[in-house]
Amino acid sequence: MHSTATKKAEEDIFWPSWPINVIFDFCQICVFLMGQGTLKMFFLSSKFLLTFYILICFNPSFAQDNEKSFQPHMLLHSIQGCPPNSMCNEEMGKRKQEWLNLVKQVRDKKQGLMALEEFRKKQGIPFNVWLKGDLQPKDDASTPPADLGKLRVSEMGAVAYWDSPCEFHRKQEQPTHTAQIFLPGPTAKNLAAVTRISKASIQFQKAYLFEQNGEKPPREFIVPRDEFPLYIMPQKLVFVLEEEALFYHLSIDHLGETHITEPGTKNSNPPGESVTCPDYALRPLAKVLNQDKTIYQVAQCRQYVHLGHQYILLIPSGCY
Repeated sequence: MHSTATKKAEEDIFWPSWPINVIFDFCQICVFLMGQGTLKMFFLSSKFLLTFYILICFNPSFAQDNEKSFQPHMLLHSIQGCPPNSMCNEEMGKRKQEWLNLVKQVRDKKQGLMALEEFRKKQGIPFNVWLKGDLQPKDDASTPPADLGKLRVSEMGAVAYWDSPCEFHRKQEQPTHTAQIFLPGPTAKNLAAVTRISKASIQFQKAYLFEQNGEKPPREFIVPRDEFPLYIMPQKLVFVLEEEALFYHLSIDHLGETHITEPGTKNSNPPGESVTCPDYALRPLAKVLNQDKTIYQVAQCRQYVHLGHQYILLIPSGCY
């Protein structure tokens, strides 16, 4: 006859008790992800957990060796801090996690918003860009679950990227991706450093600001990809950004100087409104398309008013 302890050990081999809590948490996360529309992430997480649990059931030593090493963040990405469903390297995960920890402290009023500005000066902030080409082959069926999404490229610094939502980007021989890097601000010095490190794989989103009637040449800005400013000044664009339910303003001038500020309670500058791009605003787009037709295909314009003067902002885009 088996002793009670032996019987208990045998039961744990086939149904260890500790994964039940993990599965419960996983189900809650799945409901959240599906609610956010990230169905691909749902199946990626399912593949990971199913493989992990099968290994536990058929190899008890695996459970004993990995119980302490398994972390909840692995349901979203194998590297802590990395954005879900991205190809991402360890430097990005480390820096993004530090940024998120600080954001939560600011959100919970444990630190002031200027702590984010100090972080920006020293380490940069998440900045959305384009990325040309794959940095390494995509994950396939042979990729171990613990390595899903792990980018083994470090010479580029902190970087994460995703498949573009634009179909023609994905069909290119060298596909164009949406990506995120850390950047103190898009100054000429910072842009040159990033381009040099990345071997021109990183492409920055440009915006063109026209004064009334387009009589003067437009001012050119480097802006976060897929973002339109809340309002403008003649030499500055002001964006409202959100991270972990914390809203803050990011201002960028035409030289790339960047500052994080508190959202203003009163603002005499009305927000921009979408308009059909006038003919004079399409000239820069034609120039951009002549230089690189693999990223931009459509023009998006917004009209802003500052001190009674009207401005048109053109931001080329890959697709609507």
